[in-house]
Amino acid sequence: MLSPGNLAIAVARQLRQPVVEVADTSASKVHGSTGRATAEVCRLQGTARDRWGRMLPWRLTVKTLCEPGAADDDARSPNHWTFWRREALAYESVLLPNNNHGLDSVECFGVFSDDRHEGGVAVALDTVDADAIWDLDQFAKAAGLLGQWQAGWARRVPPVEWLAQDQLGQRIGQTEANGGLVQPDWSRPALAAAFPQERQGQLQAVWERRWAWLERLASGSSTLTHGDFSRGNLFAGGDGRVVVIDWAALGLAPAGFDLAHLVLSALNDMGGSASVEDVQTTLVGEYLSAFDPRLHDEVRRAFAVTAALTATSRLCWTLTRTVEPAAVEHWARLVPWIVASGHAAGSA
Repeated sequence: MLSPGNLAIAVARQLRQPVVEVADTSASKVHGSTGRATAEVCRLQGTARDRWGRMLPWRLTVKTLCEPGAADDDARSPNHWTFWRREALAYESVLLPNNNHGLDSVECFGVFSDDRHEGGVAVALDTVDADAIWDLDQFAKAAGLLGQWQAGWARRVPPVEWLAQDQLGQRIGQTEANGGLVQPDWSRPALAAAFPQERQGQLQAVWERRWAWLERLASGSSTLTHGDFSRGNLFAGGDGRVVVIDWAALGLAPAGFDLAHLVLSALNDMGGSASVEDVQTTLVGEYLSAFDPRLHDEVRRAFAVTAALTATSRLCWTLTRTVEPAAVEHWARLVPWIVASGHAAGSA
């Protein structure tokens, strides 16, 4: 949480005032999925008096990050995708998009020491309101803007020691440690009907290629990546921008990595309102339009590998925890796409 003095600094920066006096404040906690370094997320709002005596409304989202215990080696490692301090470092850097052709990071008004958690930091951010349901055109716009931002960093990311590296490999390793494809109980009636032996075999064939594919990706070029470029972290600004939040996994990965997460998100968010083929063709086309055609094959390969492995991993994670009909139907519907992505990864 912010001290009164730091809150006044953050509010003054948001209001573009040299100094303000915070008159009143109300707070509410934000509940939902957060990283393991996140102690809490709060929404603060109130009014402040500027130097001319005017009362101005303000709203902030404050995210508190805590240093992990000594036993959590992953979160203490600067290159691991869960590194606890990365999001604060990202907002203090010049690496995030700053309305690049329409892609923008949520604005940060300061990173401050947290007075309640030793070694922790509080990040004061602009509050971004939820927007309408996205259609295919909005997802396509986000894909195009993502491509323009990442094409600018392709093969020229500066050597920053705290950027996440090999996030896909780390995540697949975690899935492997948790049991891989043996996680779901495929004998359960709800799964057995939707995932007969043939489909299970197709998924197994994809999973067996994981390390070979990851090794090929490691030999390619990299760009800056968000790490979880999906609907929950994207907001359509009223001025035509796409605003991005949650930079905790900012890192290095092949171009096409973030795109795979966006396509997966669109398929999940849109349900059956657009075909799998239309979603992939539209988003990949918009993304590739920003890149030198000589890089297209490399980008397509990275996209295919990330899509095949991430989708297989998420399928297992989800169906281990639920056999709710909508979830089962969704992932069964995506198996042919996962298999096709695996074929593309193997042939690219």
